[in-house]
Amino acid sequence: RALAEDIGSRPPCSREESRAASWCAGRLSEMGYEVDVEEFSARRDSHLWFAAYFSLALAGAPLIVPLPLAGALLGAAALVLYTRDAEGRPIIRPRGAVSMNVVAHSLASSEPRAVVIAHLDSGRSSLRFHPKVAAFARSSTVALNIALVAIPFVASVAWIAEVDRELPAGLWFLSGVLTAYVALMMALE
Repeated sequence: RALAEDIGSRPPCSREESRAASWCAGRLSEMGYEVDVEEFSARRDSHLWFAAYFSLALAGAPLIVPLPLAGALLGAAALVLYTRDAEGRPIIRPRGAVSMNVVAHSLASSEPRAVVIAHLDSGRSSLRFHPKVAAFARSSTVALNIALVAIPFVASVAWIAEVDRELPAGLWFLSGVLTAYVALMMALE
């Protein structure tokens, strides 16, 4: 109730998220835990960044046949930027915004150890996490990862094989499917 009603909405890196961290730290301290609040640089909204990565892939996919080198470079840039950011190691680092972790350690050595992980923020999630879409979250993420790997790979093969001279219909179709899927994921982001 304190987090949901008293503090209310807690956008990432906001004063309200900081209040939530303070409240959680105080409550855990009252319960007898040793508490540390860790600050780290974060983004206020990651959706725009992921949409930018998907835009690079979206620009590269239709270029697989007519300009395969350009498609490969755009696809590779999208893949690297997306992968690093999804791993929590973004190449373009956030600046200025601060988020927090609350870490509690038990002072009693005889107590069983437990780890509790939760978001302090209540940031807006993308449509990919809407309850009607979330059932497909794992499969759609796997498909997105495959598409992001396929774009630079297929474009590189097309460039090396110089397929632009023959323009095989299957490659145009694959390019269209990859373009459509990445566009859908970008729209849901």
